Amino acid sequence: MRVLALGDNFIPAPVMAAGFTALQDLGHEVTVREWFHPDTEAL
Repeated sequence: MRVLALGDNFIPAPVMAAGFTALQDLGHEVTVREWFHPDTEAL
């Protein structure tokens, strides 16, 4: 399985990546990208 996880102002990409380590351990492909916004209102 391929997973695309998007980190943002609420959940940063490193935290998101840490949450998907179990899937990676099972052999799934996990890609984490940062979706940055200058402030929370822009989300």
